[in-house]
Amino acid sequence: MAFSFPRFGSAGSPLGGSSRASSRASRARASSSASSRASGDASARRPARAPRRALSRTALAAGGATATALLAVGHARAERPTVVDDQDDLDDLDGVEDAVVRSKVVAFYDLDHTIIDTNSNKHWIAKEVKAGRVTPKLIFTAIYWFARYAMGQGQGAEAAGAEAAMAYAGTSARALQEEVEAVFDAALAHRMRPGCGPSMARHRENDVRIIICTSSWQYAARYAARLFGLETDDENIISSVMEEDARGVLTGGIAEIAYGDGKYRVTKKWADANGVDLKDCYFYSDSMSDVLLLEKVGHPVVINPDPRLRKHAEARGWPIEDWGKAEEAAPDKKPGLRWR
Repeated sequence: MAFSFPRFGSAGSPLGGSSRASSRASRARASSSASSRASGDASARRPARAPRRALSRTALAAGGATATALLAVGHARAERPTVVDDQDDLDDLDGVEDAVVRSKVVAFYDLDHTIIDTNSNKHWIAKEVKAGRVTPKLIFTAIYWFARYAMGQGQGAEAAGAEAAMAYAGTSARALQEEVEAVFDAALAHRMRPGCGPSMARHRENDVRIIICTSSWQYAARYAARLFGLETDDENIISSVMEEDARGVLTGGIAEIAYGDGKYRVTKKWADANGVDLKDCYFYSDSMSDVLLLEKVGHPVVINPDPRLRKHAEARGWPIEDWGKAEEAAPDKKPGLRWR
């Protein structure tokens, strides 16, 4: 059966509905129109409602949302960690163990005849001679360089260092470290100069870092730093370095030479890696062999110097200090001969 759709606005039955249903729909439309006219007349008689009340509700809602947002921001700011963005604030953090920012002022200390009142290599050589592990040639080489070093003429000692390193090729680094520590415990632990400890204490009070800076091998430097109160992390030990292979065995090669001008180069490399300007730093030494590094730091201090360094320091106007000898130091030299 076909359905015919009425034209828009016709009174016919909607979608093929009955005439009775159509009549009811017409009466409902008429009633709705009458209600609308009555409502319109009533609205016309009433004064128009001011929109302020509706707007005030909107403003109140918006204000509440704004207050909530501001409160949330306040909580977020209160919980947010403090960000240091001022140099003065950064300076206040210096010396704090957990602070990211560390002091950029460093006091470098030589070991032999500066921290201690003797030459650690002399005691090591004496032990090796007794053990029969040092050749006569190496003994005479050591004596020759000790004498030159005592006069502040140590240039060329790198060759002697290379020969010494070759003598230990194939040795376990761990075993060598233990032997070095035994020598320090027996002969050197009590040999700290009396004036050295107070010097370090003054620097610590000012949040200055204390770093060992020696031409000795890393094994002696590492243990000396522990014994005498300097920084002990391997990356903060400035020294000559014997080369080790992946097994921890000495190869006979040298990774770093921190002697003479080499001490300056190794120290400068460390300073650059740590954001340190040597012009802000101190260096304490007794030997003319360290003169280049003494010239490069901002605060050179000469300790019980050899004759050449004393003359040089006096000409430069550098401080010269006498730190004395350890009270328990046993005589280790004949008159007229100074082991260095």
